[in-house]
Amino acid sequence: LVLVPWTGYLPIFTVPTGPHVLWQRFGKDMGILSPGLKMGWAPWNRVSHIVTKAATTYDAPTYDVPTADNVMVNVDVSITFHIHDPQAFVYKIGAINFNNYLHGKIEEGVRGLVYGVTHNRVNDLREAFAESMRDNLKGTMSKFGVTMMNVKVTNVKLPDELQSRLEKTTAFQTKIEE
Repeated sequence: LVLVPWTGYLPIFTVPTGPHVLWQRFGKDMGILSPGLKMGWAPWNRVSHIVTKAATTYDAPTYDVPTADNVMVNVDVSITFHIHDPQAFVYKIGAINFNNYLHGKIEEGVRGLVYGVTHNRVNDLREAFAESMRDNLKGTMSKFGVTMMNVKVTNVKLPDELQSRLEKTTAFQTKIEE
């Protein structure tokens, strides 16, 4: 997400067109550099951060989440986001704090939602959870310069023995109906 480049002196260099390139003068943030060749770059200026413009996918697995009937499930959540304000992102939260904060918010949301239902209803929560989580994260993360684009529950895994029993019960009920 964020690259902190080499801080040595280069009087001539090229700013790439892909990412946001932040620069500083005497350690003070001066904004985003425009792409292209930079000549006569003073030694008190420096490129401070390079931040991607691309959409990024973040996977956040949550393990051993108890349901209302105390069955432990694993829930995998995938989030797609992009950084629309690199200065807010770099100076307000940073990549490491963003990772910790986002994972904590996701885990808190998953645990709160799953705890309210029984194990046989966990799979039904995918769409409702994704929408509520995206709306919650949109408001929270926009102040850090991040736009949440998509939230998906990619996998809900019950314990193997319970999953096997549920599959056998469903197969048996189908045979009875036939």
